[in-house]
Amino acid sequence: MTPGFHARHSALRRSSGGYADDAEQVRDWRAELRAVFDDEGNPLGDDQYGAELAKRLPQLAGDVFGAFDAYIAELESAKTGLGGSATNYGAAEQASGG
Repeated sequence: MTPGFHARHSALRRSSGGYADDAEQVRDWRAELRAVFDDEGNPLGDDQYGAELAKRLPQLAGDVFGAFDAYIAELESAKTGLGGSATNYGAAEQASGG
């Protein structure tokens, strides 16, 4: 073997699958939380504090679900990147006769 490092494309591919599984789990959690928001409506009460929070709830919910979406996008990006690396390393290994 030549000096340097060796990447196992099969391990990279397996790792990318883990990120896909994680992204799916986070999507499920997001859907569960969305259902709670939808089912509960405005559970904040009818007093002045509840009214003030009700005004802010759409923005707060948007921030929460935006964070979920950003995290899912990061997991998907990691999955795609590892999958691409696995393909590239596999092709390089095959071309070098390894």
